[in-house]
Amino acid sequence: MKRIAVALALAATSTFGVVAVTAAPAQALPSTCNGTLGSASYGVMCRAGTGFYRAWANCTHDNNSTLKKYFYGSAVGIGGYSKAACGANYHLKNKSSDYGVSKSDYLPPNW
Repeated sequence: MKRIAVALALAATSTFGVVAVTAAPAQALPSTCNGTLGSASYGVMCRAGTGFYRAWANCTHDNNSTLKKYFYGSAVGIGGYSKAACGANYHLKNKSSDYGVSKSDYLPPNW
């Protein structure tokens, strides 16, 4: 009886004792992105990497240059087009700090 138990234990070890572990491929954020700046919008498309991205714009009110507001485009995957459009009575200045793209390797819940 003891021999059978030992034989079963050895068989189980040889069958299940070796576990192959493989690493998942590295995730690369969206890249190779091209943006289009308009007077009241900013659009972007990324063609490489993985994950999601969306355009953003920090727009200035037409009648009050101290009043600024953020607008966001839709979250899209690689190859999609995201456009952040300023609302009524807002425009986008031609300053690189007033527009851009947010990137993520997962789709955040609040996007």
